[in-house]
Amino acid sequence: MERSNRKKLSVSVVLFGLVIASLSFLPAMPRSAHAQFTGIVCLSAITTSCPSSAPTFGGSVGNQIVVNVVIQGSDSLNGFDISVQADPQVLSPVSISSAGNVFAGQITFTQMNSTNTSTGVARLVQVVLGFMTPSPTTGLLFSIRYNIVGSTTDTPIAYPSGCSNSSVAGTTTCVQVVNAGTVDPETVQGATFTTAAGFILTASSSSLSLKRGSSGSVTILVTGTGGFTGSVSLLAVVSPVIKHGPSATLNPTSVTLSASNTVGTSSLTVSALHSTPIRAYTVTVTGSSGTISHSVTIQVTVS
Repeated sequence: MERSNRKKLSVSVVLFGLVIASLSFLPAMPRSAHAQFTGIVCLSAITTSCPSSAPTFGGSVGNQIVVNVVIQGSDSLNGFDISVQADPQVLSPVSISSAGNVFAGQITFTQMNSTNTSTGVARLVQVVLGFMTPSPTTGLLFSIRYNIVGSTTDTPIAYPSGCSNSSVAGTTTCVQVVNAGTVDPETVQGATFTTAAGFILTASSSSLSLKRGSSGSVTILVTGTGGFTGSVSLLAVVSPVIKHGPSATLNPTSVTLSASNTVGTSSLTVSALHSTPIRAYTVTVTGSSGTISHSVTIQVTVS
């Protein structure tokens, strides 16, 4: 039994050493002078290939977008260290996913998976052991999910600089793709983002406390983004729906935004009967205009 345990421990130590050795290749080795292929690392709306030119992503404030980091026509690889940066006042990185990437089905080790909402940088460092992608390699490396938090036109989504041993010759671009410890040569292609016309919905307060037989009000603000113009219809719904539950009304039930009037308001009034059950309720206000729809919730407590 003791000999068996020692054997298992020895195997575990060897495997751990291999992982550390593989990870240590990422920052250390120079670019290969004998690579068969020079690929491209790009930002794409799809996961299978790179577009012929830098794409433009779009979306309205309050929604999310997914940007895929794709490699195409590259030499074989078994690891990468890639950072992507966007203006954090416009696109705030939420998460990174490598599900279904070129290492799918293999034992991968993620040394870093980070999103920085202050700098707008998303970074993934990943290596796989005992596997090398076929050459040329094309496919997904990882996907970045962003919250759209501000309005803009043609804001770049790109790769920051300041990294050593870059795959991009003669630069410090933070894109490093490795082939058994040797850096593969790559070119890069970024993207831009433009805020689509839309609106955001906010409330002057996220909560409201009422006594039985009383009412209270909250101001609902509708703010146009990306040059939005048009009418926004408003609807308030109280949940749960129970006998003698509180009611919610909006005045007005629609607001019209224009180039000179980018903010509209509506007064939400919540009323409780003397017989309204004492408990917590949720009022959801939804604003709709065409295919665009946003909601905001207010927590109501009746006592």
